[in-house]
Amino acid sequence: MHIRTTVSAAILIGMLGASGAASAGDDARIFRPAVKADGHAFYGVQVGNHGCVLGVKLYYNAPKDAYDAKTLYRFRAKVTFFGGGSVYTRTFTNKRPGNKRVFYYPRNTRHAGCWARNDVRIRNLFVVSCEGRKCKLPKLR
Repeated sequence: MHIRTTVSAAILIGMLGASGAASAGDDARIFRPAVKADGHAFYGVQVGNHGCVLGVKLYYNAPKDAYDAKTLYRFRAKVTFFGGGSVYTRTFTNKRPGNKRVFYYPRNTRHAGCWARNDVRIRNLFVVSCEGRKCKLPKLR
């Protein structure tokens, strides 16, 4: 079994990518990173809050040449915000190629001071990945 791991990050300079966008919820923000993890291009992060719950959507493309009938990639992401909050997603998998793939992760911030109610402007996206069902994901910083 071939196991490969990748760590990728998008660094936001200034306010690039923190523009508002219409979406469900009280507030939504979109960030357009240029993050690659094992050839998968993560090209968008969207957050929207419903009270203390912050919904995070990751948009990515999975390349055709990286997949065969048995290929599986595992991912985990960290989204950081101006003001200090962050969200670590659960591990998610992808088994087939395709454009415009979406992963959604809700995070309840009620026990952390309900910071999702504040202005949630995205600062960075970090993604770690590995190939294989039993691969070990690197730690996110």
